[in-house]
Amino acid sequence: MAETISKLTIIYATETGNSQDLAERTAEKAEGLGFEVDIQNAADYDAADIASLESLIFVGSTWGEGEPPESSWDFHDDLIEGDAIDCSNLKFAVVGLGDKEYELFCEFGKRVDAALDKNGGTRIMDRLDLDAEYEDDYEAWATKLFETISPA
Repeated sequence: MAETISKLTIIYATETGNSQDLAERTAEKAEGLGFEVDIQNAADYDAADIASLESLIFVGSTWGEGEPPESSWDFHDDLIEGDAIDCSNLKFAVVGLGDKEYELFCEFGKRVDAALDKNGGTRIMDRLDLDAEYEDDYEAWATKLFETISPA
């Protein structure tokens, strides 16, 4: 039986727009299924507010040597290096985008996933790490996501 979610928050961290595109596509699918959705850019989001969320889909790109997108450093630092954020009431899933040519493939997504877990969050699904050719993997993940959760 699917986990019921009343409000789905989607936060994306993007440099070139790919994470934003996947976040928007996920939001569109969710809204089409009847979910109430709030989509936010990590660059404009206070990571401390995660403590008040019921559910979170995080979609984030990795740049350089495992870094977040330039505009998402504050989010990264607050969530990963700052004071612990209580995630005990949070259900979450993380999608990381990266390039397997780099040693620290999808490192930002891995760090976000680990921080949410360490701070008490409950995974809806295992983290998905996407390489440059990600369409089929993303579609399979989205299908499984919406088999795993349903709107309240």
